Amino acid sequence: MYFRKSLFVVYTEKGNSMKHIVFCLIGSMVFLAVSCGVGQGMSAQECFEQGKNELADQDREKAYRYFLAAVKKDPEKAEYEWAAAQVTSNQNAAFLHTKAAWEKGLKHAAVLRALARLSFHTQKEQKLNYVLSLYNELDDTSKSRNLKASLYYQFEAYDSALALWTRAFENNQSASLCKNIAIALNKSGLADSARTFLIRCRKKNLLNPATTVMLASFYAFNYNYDAVENLFTEAGELGNYNDMLQLEHAGFLIAQEQPRHAKKLLKQISEAASHKKDHTINLRARLSLALLYAMGNSTDSIVALRKNIPRESPYSEGEELYYKALLSIAADSSNRLELVQKARENLPGDPAVEIVYARENVREKQYDVAIESYRNLPQVFLRSPRVLVEYATALSLAGKSDEALAAVSSMHAKNVSTKYSLTLFRDLAFRNKLLDKSAAAQKILESKYSDDVNVKYGGAMMALKGGKIDSAQALFTELSVQYPDEPRFETARLSTYIINEDYEQAVRECEKSTAPPEMIAPVAARAYLKLGKVEKAEQSYEAALAENKKPALMISYANFLLAADKPEKAARLFQKIIDTNQNELEKDSSANAALLNNFAWSLAHSPGFDPHTAISAAEEARKLDPGNLHILDTYATVLLKAERYRKCIKLLENNEHTTREPQLLITLAQAYAKRNKANKAVRSYQDALAFADTSRISLKPSLTKTEIKTAIENLIGEDE
Repeated sequence: MYFRKSLFVVYTEKGNSMKHIVFCLIGSMVFLAVSCGVGQGMSAQECFEQGKNELADQDREKAYRYFLAAVKKDPEKAEYEWAAAQVTSNQNAAFLHTKAAWEKGLKHAAVLRALARLSFHTQKEQKLNYVLSLYNELDDTSKSRNLKASLYYQFEAYDSALALWTRAFENNQSASLCKNIAIALNKSGLADSARTFLIRCRKKNLLNPATTVMLASFYAFNYNYDAVENLFTEAGELGNYNDMLQLEHAGFLIAQEQPRHAKKLLKQISEAASHKKDHTINLRARLSLALLYAMGNSTDSIVALRKNIPRESPYSEGEELYYKALLSIAADSSNRLELVQKARENLPGDPAVEIVYARENVREKQYDVAIESYRNLPQVFLRSPRVLVEYATALSLAGKSDEALAAVSSMHAKNVSTKYSLTLFRDLAFRNKLLDKSAAAQKILESKYSDDVNVKYGGAMMALKGGKIDSAQALFTELSVQYPDEPRFETARLSTYIINEDYEQAVRECEKSTAPPEMIAPVAARAYLKLGKVEKAEQSYEAALAENKKPALMISYANFLLAADKPEKAARLFQKIIDTNQNELEKDSSANAALLNNFAWSLAHSPGFDPHTAISAAEEARKLDPGNLHILDTYATVLLKAERYRKCIKLLENNEHTTREPQLLITLAQAYAKRNKANKAVRSYQDALAFADTSRISLKPSLTKTEIKTAIENLIGEDE
């Protein structure tokens, strides 16, 4: 046996005696490994040779035991210590063996690098000083500028590394030094200098595959995709175009949305050569191919990849899960995110997997997870026009409008835009009250995409949001005439009358409209409700439902009944919708959550309150959309109405949203009061009062400030 875990606190520079004790303790533990009889009757050299045989058979544990036996039999042989150091999985043991090999005379660069990596110093400066002291122990033939520079680089002393590499480059302009200098410049935050240096190296034919990719990335960051393509063509002409470069080339093509060319390159390297084992490059090519197939709805091609997974691959299980996940996404299965998550856990980090994971989290409204996943992507992918807009959209949906606006602006600053990026920028700018910029984006959209109906519709909506109701009405009227088969334009036109508070005219326009009844009914009902004609509003819905019982129309009617203070009738309709549309609802968790939430709310406000059904609906809604404040409010309200005061308190007491929402504080105070916790109830009411005037709340308080003060006075009076 040997110890896989670190057992001791490591030493510091100020604790040399502790250092000695630690070495002795670990050393005595490590040497117990030979007590099981390994190497008995064998010489040190025979144990060493047997260790090499075990290592060749991929048994590192046995190899270590034999190398350890060799060390015990001949403690002065540095070669045995070095062999043991390279196979043990215990960091303490590896350090001890490596240090022993060094002290026994094996003062080579490889041993020095290992000591630098294994050193237990906690500060970078300590580590660097330690390895530089070791460097000084090397004989002159082993010392070199490159080695010393690499040690500086390892511990992020980039300026010192650059100084040495730059001097070396003056005398020996090699591809390896070109790579080292460019990477160090980039790590130092000097990206422009790194790019300029790589361009110089390119002119001297000093680029290798790694620096080719690096320079291509700089071009791609500036959206100079023609330069990227020229660079890869040149690499082929110079004989540098290997499988790794071909894989990276395909990645750049995916980023610039050239799937056909990318597929061709990926297919060529998706399978290992007949005389070679499956390699990570082959795996990554297949994963990227599958992504392109999924984006093109080519499920048959994904199935073919799934059938031909190399079973000897250590990642075969993850690859299988990934293809299964893509197929489940194509089929819109409910377990698609779970499958992507499992595939991601079983595969090495890969952009093709990460981007699918990000997109599925957006679909499930897990925006923060999606954002983190987008940030895990290589910059070439993240900055590509399509993915950047996806990322910015996720930021926007997560409530991070400023970050979203900055992300889209970074692309526009390079004079690159798409219809989607301009649309997103327009809406974000409007939301952030940057009205001039929003209007400018709409103007560009209209000039570039003058025939795009959605751009025209967006312009009309912008006018409406900006309070230019007459202009919006004129634009919607024009669209409804031009596109009579698209009822959304007609309903938008009709809605402008309601926004303008011209309810009588809205009713007249609805009566003569030729749009489908299911589109007209909600608008007409809103107008009738504003006029106090609730029965007329109900009749417009029921007439439309008599022709077409679409779930969306039924939900609209149920929500209308809630707004019209008819919760019992609304609850019956919600129940009917849930009972008759289970399969469709399961495919859309957010819509299902909203429906269950409104059902629970209508039950809570119905005369014949059914606590069991209401709690069940509210709990299910919360499971489907746990971060939704309105669902939290409904659940708390239902628990309060059902006299589950303890559960209501437990729900709200430690919830991060409660302290910022007066309505949740009011509900919490009411639950406290019912549990005779007057002091806590008063404090909760007082907190609600403090937040009552803020504009940052999401839930409308159920009590006025006067009513809250009265509730506080009553509680204080009871306490006295």
